[in-house]
Amino acid sequence: MPTQAQRRQQTASLTVFSPAKVNLYLRIIGKRPDGYHELETVMLPLDFGDEIVLESRTAGLTLECDNPSLPTDDSNLALRAAKALSEALVVKHGAKLSLKKRTPLAAGLGGGSSNAAAVLTGLDRLWGLGAPPEKLHAVAASMGSDINFFLSGGAALCLGRG
Repeated sequence: MPTQAQRRQQTASLTVFSPAKVNLYLRIIGKRPDGYHELETVMLPLDFGDEIVLESRTAGLTLECDNPSLPTDDSNLALRAAKALSEALVVKHGAKLSLKKRTPLAAGLGGGSSNAAAVLTGLDRLWGLGAPPEKLHAVAASMGSDINFFLSGGAALCLGRG
């Protein structure tokens, strides 16, 4: 059985799908003291979305995107997810993220959250980390509410912070 280092060397790049989502039902219950809303919603991932190519690097995390309207700095949720995972699991190597953006920006389709979730699961595989799902969910929860939905996959009834 290969070690984690050997698995990382075998996988120099990985392409992951990042689905858009729709809210089939959404009810905002009220505003929370933390600035989020209390809500209930039914979300469904779509077969439509973005594609992210993850390439292993010895150091550093970078993001490029084919849509010039999307920032590729630390304000981008996908890059923030990569950095948060790297910090949470004390990863010593890096990656280049190449985003092929198909989900419209700021359209309520969860594109940024989906990109973040895809980066978390993709880098976990690329780097051979084998992180437990609860660790990925904890990293996701620190950045936003919809990211955990995309980590779980499938249709879901979501309650609480949104």
